[in-house]
Amino acid sequence: MGNGIQVKEPILKNESAAAERRKFFLVAFFEYIAKKIKLKVILFEIVIILLVALPIGAIITINMEQVLIQKTHQLSQKIVTDLSRTVSMNFDSRSMTQDAILSLKDTEGILYIGYTGILTAALEKLHLYAGVSPSSNEVAALETKYSKITGFYLNPQSLSFTNSQGITPGFEYAIPVKIEELNNKQIGLILLRFSKELIDREIDKIRGLIALITGAIIIIGILISIRGANSIVKPILKLTQMVRRFGEGDLNAKIELPYHDEIGILASTFNEMVLSIREKLEMQKFVSTSTVKMIQNSVSLNEEHESLMHGRTERVEVAMFFSDIRGFTAMSETMDPQQVVDILNLFLDVQTQIIRHFEGDIDKFVGDEIVAVFSDNQKCQRAVAAAIAVQKTIAKMNNDRKQKGLITVHVGIGINTGLVVRGSIGSKDRKDFTVIGDEVNLSARLCGAAGQDHIIISRAVYDHLPNKAHIAKLDPISVKGKSKPIEVYQVGY
Repeated sequence: MGNGIQVKEPILKNESAAAERRKFFLVAFFEYIAKKIKLKVILFEIVIILLVALPIGAIITINMEQVLIQKTHQLSQKIVTDLSRTVSMNFDSRSMTQDAILSLKDTEGILYIGYTGILTAALEKLHLYAGVSPSSNEVAALETKYSKITGFYLNPQSLSFTNSQGITPGFEYAIPVKIEELNNKQIGLILLRFSKELIDREIDKIRGLIALITGAIIIIGILISIRGANSIVKPILKLTQMVRRFGEGDLNAKIELPYHDEIGILASTFNEMVLSIREKLEMQKFVSTSTVKMIQNSVSLNEEHESLMHGRTERVEVAMFFSDIRGFTAMSETMDPQQVVDILNLFLDVQTQIIRHFEGDIDKFVGDEIVAVFSDNQKCQRAVAAAIAVQKTIAKMNNDRKQKGLITVHVGIGINTGLVVRGSIGSKDRKDFTVIGDEVNLSARLCGAAGQDHIIISRAVYDHLPNKAHIAKLDPISVKGKSKPIEVYQVGY
């Protein structure tokens, strides 16, 4: 049946969506941070490894190249010095000189080695070489170049030796051959060219080895950094999981982290936040929303002491909603105590959710009775709409319970509007933030006059309703405290 009451419903869908977005913002935020931290830790450690490994590798390569070149020079000096001594001792034997030179032919790295000069067995000038023999013009150029040396000579530059096979980089070495018996007379030159390719190959091997070692270090570093990053990210992910549980409404979410660093502090702060919210929600079960707002406003204005000791009192216009379970006292006498509490809580909770849906404030519970207050510009429309929703919901519940053989419950509702006094009422040790006044008492009388499943409203409420199609006028009733009968109306639904 239509209720005929036009009510501006609260915009809950958008608020719900916004709440969901706020709820899971922390979850997404922590997941994003966890991923970023893990990536940053891994990249940071890789950069550190590269910054350490690459310079070390470069230094080792340069030093090894210098060492190899120095060793090449020392080896070449020994070779030409020994060969010069051999030729000097056997300068009268071409065959022995030839054999000595040919014995060095297979030495790795030697491009050519030989003797240019005279021997006593053959007074003409000889050119005895092993390896890639230089041409006569090249030999003549070399003789001219090294004609004035008196000892071992090393060309400090990596020159190129030109022959029919192309250009091969290498080092040139020369040493004169002298005869002691002839007062150290110079009879020729020992010439040696050593290939730089041999040194380059060794350097390439070293570079390859260093690259391999660096790569292995990077891989090991990545594995270690991943594990290290996981040790950092793991508590953040655990915190994310707890935040998600909290966002889903689990107020028992608690993070146990054996850390005393910033993550541990964050986890401890989160636990304190959850505990604080849980305590506030528990508190709201025992006080009205207006009481909570009063306390919050008092704290924000730094007036806690005055507000709590003397109370903040004001006169406001509200709509009072009284709901009472009919015949519950007699019914409870034949029921188990736990069953009484369970049924009472069930039907009080249903009414509470509906009242809050229509933006009403639960002022108090008095046994099986609910006292609620509506305060906005549509207070009367919302109060009546809430009453209709309560009666319809309880009727549906009773139908289901009756089919299951369970006890059914019926309520009567009275609604009035007018000026009331709102403030902290009670002793200095215990106060209730509530409403009092003649209009409140009238609301209670209307609730008492309402039959089961009925909604009774006063003339003041009736005048505030824009649509009165399903509202029936009843005979005036006499109530305590009023000298004249009160006009009342019954709301159909």
